[in-house]
Amino acid sequence: MKKRLHMSLFLVVVTLLWSSNAFSIDPPPTPNPNGFISGTHFNLNIIGKKAGFICPEVVPGEYGNVIFIPEYGGPVDILMQSGKGAKFETVPELQVIDPCTFDDGKATLQLPKNTKGYWVFARTLAKPGTDGSRNISFQPDLNMVLDESGNQLLFMGSLNPDGTVCKESLKDGETIITCSLARSKGQSKAVNITGIFEWSGFVYYFDPTGLSDSTIQWLCCSQEDTDADGYLEYVDCALAADQVSPSCTLPQVAVQAYGVEYGDAWVFNIADFVEYLWSIDNSGVKLLQVRFYPIP
Repeated sequence: MKKRLHMSLFLVVVTLLWSSNAFSIDPPPTPNPNGFISGTHFNLNIIGKKAGFICPEVVPGEYGNVIFIPEYGGPVDILMQSGKGAKFETVPELQVIDPCTFDDGKATLQLPKNTKGYWVFARTLAKPGTDGSRNISFQPDLNMVLDESGNQLLFMGSLNPDGTVCKESLKDGETIITCSLARSKGQSKAVNITGIFEWSGFVYYFDPTGLSDSTIQWLCCSQEDTDADGYLEYVDCALAADQVSPSCTLPQVAVQAYGVEYGDAWVFNIADFVEYLWSIDNSGVKLLQVRFYPIP
């Protein structure tokens, strides 16, 4: 049976010491008194609604900048799509293509391609609670990484929490990032959350065509026809312990791959198509405002 040359998703935190393939994101300008910076930006409003909210009808070809989530409860997912491929050069602005999490627990937006990435700031607005009583938390993660042909790629690395509103913890041996923003009394100031959109690590390909500065490594992978299309995919991959004479425990097989390293790069610039998600739990926040500033 012919093997299709792609791999399923796999995420671990690793430390690797080869030269980076991408520039890290430049630091933003000094914020204004409201916490935001000046400049052209795309605005995303995440609005908390009471239980029983009826999702607005989606009109094909018409996109807004609003996503509706429960005012209390979760988790619900916001999927953010972009990439360095040609597809996102034609996306004119931030556009929410599925605005409502009340039907299937998910909403989706697309963001235009930008070579240098974006600075991202966020703040809570609307009715405050007693200190900390209204807050929203979310866990950022990578959901999908594809090449120009739509093949899934293996990615190994981590996002970069800033330690202020986003912090790391260990759960069942896996590093989890959790971010939390509260709506308390007084002026609400924006905070810089660009770090959770920065990726450090490797993306692995089987085909080296068009790659530069790639590192050849051996992986141990199982093989399954995961989508019942008659082709075997590589799944449950990990770096082989012995890179000189790789030996994998059956049913896994040794597979040669080509790793491209990124250091604090804009997460959507690590592949032609990247789907990044926030898994959100809300405790009374009526409005979370997120601004994406294209870095000139």
